[in-house]
Amino acid sequence: MRRLGAACALALAAAAPVWGDADSADLQACAASLKRSLEVMEAAPLLKEEVATGLMWLRLDAETALEAGDAPGCLERARTVESILGLAPAKG
Repeated sequence: MRRLGAACALALAAAAPVWGDADSADLQACAASLKRSLEVMEAAPLLKEEVATGLMWLRLDAETALEAGDAPGCLERARTVESILGLAPAKG
């Protein structure tokens, strides 16, 4: 999972130049949410494989939306991951 985390961080860094001014704050909030959810998933006791797989797919969908500059799509998926993990939405 650490390798996946590094790949996610690279994807987020690569997406930064695509962000438009209007949605920049939402996209940054989504990127922070994705980072935080991965940290929680890596630190948590093992999740059931099906749940962990579903969460990773949701995160990947959110990252795809982030890379495309789709702030609402990214935030929707990131907030769903946070909800399943029992996290309050990140401020920002």
